[in-house]
Amino acid sequence: MIAQCDNLRVIARCFTRTILTAIAVVAMSFPMIHGALAQTTGKRVALVIGNSEYTHLPKLRNPTNDVREVVAVLRSAQFEVIYGRDLTRIQFEELAKTFLRSVENADVSLVYYSGHGVQIAGHNYLIPVDARLSTPYDVEIEAVMIDNIYNYIRENSKMQLVFLDACRDNPFRIEQYWIADRLERATGNQGLARPANAASPSRALSGNGSLFAFSTEPGRVAYDGSGDLSHYTQAFVRRALTPNLEVRQMLTQVRRDVITATNGQQIPWENSSLVDDFFMLRLPGAPTTAAIHRLNVVAGASPAPVDLPTPRSPSGAPLTVAFDRAPETGRLLVDGRPVEPGRPIQIAQLAHLTFDPGSAAAGHVELLTYAVSDPWKQSSQGAIAVSVTEAAQMARSSTRVAQQARPAPAPAPAPAAPRHQEAHAYVALLQRSTAEAPIGVGPVPLRLPEPRGIPGGEALAVTFNEVPATGMLRSGERVVETGSTLPLGEIAGLTFEPQIGTQGQAQAFRLTLDTGDRRTASGFSARPVIHPCDAAAAEPFDLQGVAPGRLPNEIDPPAALRACTEAIRQYPAITRFEFQLGRAHLAARAVAEGWRHVETAADRGHIRALYQIGYLNRLGVGRPASETAAVEMFKRGADRGDPYSIYDYGKALFYGRGVDKDVSNGLTMMLRAADLGHTYAMNELGYIFTSGSGMTADTERGLRFYQAGVERRDIYSFNNVGIAYLRGTGVQRDPKKAMDYFVRAAAGGHPYAPTNVARLYRDGAGVPRNEALAATWFERGAERGDYWGAYDRGRLALQGAGRLRSTVDAGYYFALATALNRPGVGDPDNNARQLLQRLSDDDKRKVEQRLLRQLNGADTATAAAASLDDRLVALARRSWEQRNPRIDLF
Repeated sequence: MIAQCDNLRVIARCFTRTILTAIAVVAMSFPMIHGALAQTTGKRVALVIGNSEYTHLPKLRNPTNDVREVVAVLRSAQFEVIYGRDLTRIQFEELAKTFLRSVENADVSLVYYSGHGVQIAGHNYLIPVDARLSTPYDVEIEAVMIDNIYNYIRENSKMQLVFLDACRDNPFRIEQYWIADRLERATGNQGLARPANAASPSRALSGNGSLFAFSTEPGRVAYDGSGDLSHYTQAFVRRALTPNLEVRQMLTQVRRDVITATNGQQIPWENSSLVDDFFMLRLPGAPTTAAIHRLNVVAGASPAPVDLPTPRSPSGAPLTVAFDRAPETGRLLVDGRPVEPGRPIQIAQLAHLTFDPGSAAAGHVELLTYAVSDPWKQSSQGAIAVSVTEAAQMARSSTRVAQQARPAPAPAPAPAAPRHQEAHAYVALLQRSTAEAPIGVGPVPLRLPEPRGIPGGEALAVTFNEVPATGMLRSGERVVETGSTLPLGEIAGLTFEPQIGTQGQAQAFRLTLDTGDRRTASGFSARPVIHPCDAAAAEPFDLQGVAPGRLPNEIDPPAALRACTEAIRQYPAITRFEFQLGRAHLAARAVAEGWRHVETAADRGHIRALYQIGYLNRLGVGRPASETAAVEMFKRGADRGDPYSIYDYGKALFYGRGVDKDVSNGLTMMLRAADLGHTYAMNELGYIFTSGSGMTADTERGLRFYQAGVERRDIYSFNNVGIAYLRGTGVQRDPKKAMDYFVRAAAGGHPYAPTNVARLYRDGAGVPRNEALAATWFERGAERGDYWGAYDRGRLALQGAGRLRSTVDAGYYFALATALNRPGVGDPDNNARQLLQRLSDDDKRKVEQRLLRQLNGADTATAAAASLDDRLVALARRSWEQRNPRIDLF
């Protein structure tokens, strides 16, 4: 207790002694008061999925609740969290793609799944809510193999953590399922399998290893729990945020909790190859506060604001303040109510803290000590030095300088302005701030206004009332969350890293400044956008990309070249822009420049660039064709998890093209690509099984893969299902349904579907016969590069009636068909050339003039043609390429 000073003459001496004593006390009680810094966690990305509402399988009570709690825990652990509830197969696939696109160069990638899961033949599968599991084909079509997600994150992040609360009961409806080339038996209630490929760290990065955590031991089932959460998730969320608890120690505590909750019926289990420690939450630095805050109050006056500088947490965690005792004289108030000793006060309430001197006489001095605590019970201590004085003395002290400068009586003072008026005006100004944040370029400065010239601003802080659940708002290395406090001076330096897939979704941030006498609610927003280079030239299904992507024929070369050149200038470290600039050059037929940029991107680690090099080698674009060189690049891309490379390498193995034939492994790789959502693989598998190419035919299995592509709106799948209905392959023959699928494929840009539509109109199959419509559709197919569209249009010109009959039109389309003829997709007998040869020279000269008009008379490249027929074919090729400036149609 500090004694009251006897008279005003000793106030100064008494107050000085009080301050010195307080400083010594505070410094001894917590010597680290100002030295703590926020911990940095590196890049952390998590995928969290909970499936409860199964349509055809037993429903589960808790997984969607599990998601809510796990997401909150992981965000508190500074993970960027991508999450979903009750996902269908396609929704699951799309969310997984977003996650895989986000993990590039992550320090930690994490998967947490709660829902139905099964094992077959030693592999673990996660079950979407629309799965039936009622036919032998359903696991490979409807379920998600966790190995495929893990294989990718293992190659593209330093540490991988996989948590599976996914073996609650037996969802199988039959006894056997196809897994690659074997029909495997499904045994109920056998739990999940030990991971076969988690034994060593990543090869691609300086890996820290992997950890698989299961809610129960291999071969056993878990329980859903009787509360809102499963037993496993309940224990996980209870233990995960314990500071300085290494993950394996944390899981030991989780195991103990689950065993206790289930009376030993469920024993969680882990398989770890971690070579470094991992902490969900490092203990942050202790909170800081002013060692001494001086408060002068007037005896007998009304309660005065304390204006205690806002204590700060290096991690931005919510803090509380507790006073050690009540004032000896007077009252300490919050919102007009006395502060109880030891009772925590929220930081936001400090703005409402006042001191009522009550009956305290002038000259009274005392020290009110307090402790600031964070959620981890770390604390620092401070004190308020209260001095009660006379009103006249304070007035004399405050006006002494003014009286010396102006002997004349001063005018009556103006009414006092509200405290911290400038700070409130600054916070209100933030409401006008909206920033564009390009996706996939790292943290983007929001460029908020600077809080310049704000009196007392260094002692003020805002509280964030709302931070969106997608993307990462940061102050320096610290993640800002809902409930975080931030010093006013740090607002201008905030950055935001938007989550992939959130383009066009405005992200609103809400905050409050509370100074006791006034409360200002404000905020700002960020708008995630796709960079113009990504919009113009991104590759489809590029897991290092951020946009849906464009096929080669969809790229507008001038726009793509401008956008990607600028992107490289703005973000030279972003490798995908180098790759996309290469694609833009290839679309512009600047082959050498395309090769240069694509190879540079590959050397810098862009995985899809490896596939692109293989593709160019296969086609012989700019360099001699080499299937062996192509397959080598496909293998390198496949090893790094690229779906296109996995498919093409698998296809090469299956057929023995450029590599020794290996049907089993080739099939497995194509199934892996299909599991990731690659529709090219689905179509190839559909062809293999419907035709019996390389394997025993299984029409139903093949149609299931085609239908999986249709569900993803793939144009090739539409066309393939149309062919099945036209031929009656595995389904009842139905030309009307065939027409519907062909039209849908053509509308999406399929090169051969227009010819299929045209033939139905020409033959009157499923629709009334209409040669005029047939001619229109044949022409559309020809323009898309289809040999058969051009050939059939030429035959229609020879054999048709009325205006359709024209030998010149026939010559034009036979020349174009010959120019478009390619091995594997055209006509090995080249019937179009034979029909072209039968036309008269007079008709051919007319065709020549037509083609020259299309080329504006330029014919230097064809002057040396050996014959008139060769000249027409060369002109037709040049004219078509001029209209379609691309290396290959798709």
